Amino acid sequence: MASFRIHLPIWATWLGCIVPVLSGDEWPYKMTGLPPTVEVLGPSVGTPVRQNLTLPIETVVLHDDNWEDLLHKSGKKAFVLFSAKRCIPCNEMKPDWHAVGKLYKDSPTVIIGEVDCDDYGDLCSRNGVTTFPQAKYYTRENWPMGKSFEDSNMFISLESFVRNDLGGVRSGKTACNLDSKEFCTQRELEILEAYGESDYASIRKEMKKLTK
Repeated sequence: MASFRIHLPIWATWLGCIVPVLSGDEWPYKMTGLPPTVEVLGPSVGTPVRQNLTLPIETVVLHDDNWEDLLHKSGKKAFVLFSAKRCIPCNEMKPDWHAVGKLYKDSPTVIIGEVDCDDYGDLCSRNGVTTFPQAKYYTRENWPMGKSFEDSNMFISLESFVRNDLGGVRSGKTACNLDSKEFCTQRELEILEAYGESDYASIRKEMKKLTK
């Protein structure tokens, strides 16, 4: 059966009235929810992939009860996506976001999380979220408001930011050291090069600064 493709300007995405791809048996659909499938972008590929909207959760679901414990008291840095259920760009971004979340699930250094602003609107408002999707990162220095991520929403940009700017160590992987440079961020590699591999004391001192 033929499919219908509808393009909307960015300002219309939050209206929640139309989704990008509808097949004949899904039209008309209830205005209170999304159809069972949508066309979204595959991670880092940029080509539409028709798939189920219900994606495996590979990120930490954040809400009022765990927000401060995970983002402030855990000692980890955090990268958080604020989204809404009927926001079309949000659903297009989710596969890339969840792909990053899968890489860093249970990471010892960083949390990849998301907040549903339909369910936790007050939490989103307190964090200055006014548009969707919006990604923000949180460190000790910028707590409690965090800072907005301004780069591309594609997988390659998201993963690079987590690895190089937030010092993300992938789940089950070894942290950066002289014997495992493949896990080092760009800044950590610069430290190793600047001090030389024999100056262990200075290297440890500078590496420790990155986690503060």
